[in-house]
Amino acid sequence: MLVQRLQLLKQVRTMKTIKLLLPLLLLLPIISTASEKAVYVGGGRYACDSDSTDCAVLKQRNEERTRREQERYENERQYEREERREAEYLQDYERREY
Repeated sequence: MLVQRLQLLKQVRTMKTIKLLLPLLLLLPIISTASEKAVYVGGGRYACDSDSTDCAVLKQRNEERTRREQERYENERQYEREERREAEYLQDYERREY
């Protein structure tokens, strides 16, 4: 009789544990799907496969970031060209001794 009660208690505990864990187990596919929407690819950029609004926003941010980086690169090159021109002008000026 005591053994039967112990077995029954074990079963009850197991059932309670299952009841507590069941909602979490059911949510796991939803959580994993949500986390798979976007993947970090480095450089502050994300990639995603779906056509959701979240992906559209991520794509727009990626494009803006790329555009800003290109503008920064172009500005740096232009600044370097201007610096070289100024240095060449000064060298020419010093050679001619105006």
